[in-house]
Amino acid sequence: MCSETRRIEIKKLKIIVIISFVLTLLFSSMDIAEYLNDRRINRAEKYRVEAGIIAMLADLLRADLECIDKIGKVHDVYTDNDKSYAVERDISDYIYGQSRILYRYKIVEDENTQKFIDFFNDNMKHLRVCKRDKNGKLTSPQTISETAGLEEFKEVNNLDELIKYMYKTAEDGTYYLYVLKYMDYDDSEFKGKIIYEREDGTEKTLFEDRAISIWDLFTNRDYLYEAVKVVK
Repeated sequence: MCSETRRIEIKKLKIIVIISFVLTLLFSSMDIAEYLNDRRINRAEKYRVEAGIIAMLADLLRADLECIDKIGKVHDVYTDNDKSYAVERDISDYIYGQSRILYRYKIVEDENTQKFIDFFNDNMKHLRVCKRDKNGKLTSPQTISETAGLEEFKEVNNLDELIKYMYKTAEDGTYYLYVLKYMDYDDSEFKGKIIYEREDGTEKTLFEDRAISIWDLFTNRDYLYEAVKVVK
């Protein structure tokens, strides 16, 4: 009888050990799956910021945007006026499990791409921001770079150089594109002037009491640039 009882107890113990082992594996697998999912989401969130730069540039350059899968095949070409929204949607679908692919994005250059890059160069070199102080007096003109806290601007010659410029980071770690994008958010109550300053000392007021936006930097405003001699 004692021997039989002992065998039963050993059998119960084995079952308990097996169940404990299975549960340990199950919870470990769940922990690993949760960890991998967290890593997947974190990677997607980081990529959201980086891919957003390419999407925003495509919008600013009025260019199409290729959506490329992991084997290099073009999955789609975004041609509407809000590529940023399309990329945001793709990455959100990946985060929430509705898609298994983080696409790569490529700007499709066309005959207008360089034209908009030239507009950007011209505006970054010649636009000046003059804010009003608390007494209503205009401060000394500042370049866009000075106003936004970026390094001194050097002309970008092509799309690759423009992308590299926008991927630079300010002192707080913010990508240049987002610094420029949110300039007017910080200056919603902007008081002052935006002027276009030429090398010959002439200038033209473009806007008054209206902050400059990143779209202005990619816009040709030659029709506004009738030079007016600065009175010293």
